[in-house]
Amino acid sequence: MKDEFISIVWHELRTPLTIIKWYLSMIIEWDMWEVNPMVKEAINQSFESTKSLIWLVNDMLDLSKIESGKMVYVDEKVDILELSSKLYSDLKVIADQKQINFEFHKTWDFSHKILEIDPHKFKQIIINLVNNALKFTNKWWLIQFNILDQGDMVRFEIQDSGIGMSPEQLDKIFHKFYQVDSALKRNTEWLGLGLSIIDWIIHHYESQINVESEVWKGTKFYFSMRKA
Repeated sequence: MKDEFISIVWHELRTPLTIIKWYLSMIIEWDMWEVNPMVKEAINQSFESTKSLIWLVNDMLDLSKIESGKMVYVDEKVDILELSSKLYSDLKVIADQKQINFEFHKTWDFSHKILEIDPHKFKQIIINLVNNALKFTNKWWLIQFNILDQGDMVRFEIQDSGIGMSPEQLDKIFHKFYQVDSALKRNTEWLGLGLSIIDWIIHHYESQINVESEVWKGTKFYFSMRKA
C-alpha cells in the first residue's frame, strides 16, 4: 500500500509540472524579447528547474514500476542506425547549448542493423548516459556516441573526456540514489536513479552495462545487444 501510494503521488506531481513547463516554454519562445533581462534569467532558471523535476518524477515512476514488476516493454523491430542518428541530432542541440563537443561515430559495414527492442526504452538508455556525460564534462571538451558492429551483436558506447571517477565510485554508481560524491563533482539536482534504471532495462534484454573510468581522463559506458 505504501509503494502504491508513493507511485500515485509521483504520478499526480507530473501533470502540474508538465503544465508549468509548457507555460514557461511559451513565454520563452514568444515573449522573451520584451522581457527585462533579470526576469528573463529567472524564467530560464525556472524552466530548467521544472525540467529537472519532471525528469526526477519520471525516474521515480520508472523505479516504482521496476520494483513492482509492472514495467512495460513494447518491443518492435527497429533500424538502430536510423534511431541512433535521430537521437544524436536531438542530443547535439543540448550539447551545443552547453558548448560541449558531441560526436557520433558508427561502422558502416553493418550486415544487419535491426534490433528487436522497445524504442522508447532504448532512447531512455542513451539519453540518460549522454546527460550523465554532459553533467561531468567541461565546456569545449568531447563526448562521443559510438556504435560498433560485432557480428551478432551491436555495441553502444558513450565516452566522455570529463572529470572521471575513482575505482571506489565505480563500484557504487549503479546503486539506487547513489551520486558521485567528490570535490570534483559539479552541482546537480538528480537523485541518482538514472543509471540504476537503465541497468535494469539493459538486464531485461539479457545484457550488461559496463563502465571504465579514470579521474581526469574521462568515463566510458558501454553495452551490447543482440541483432534481431
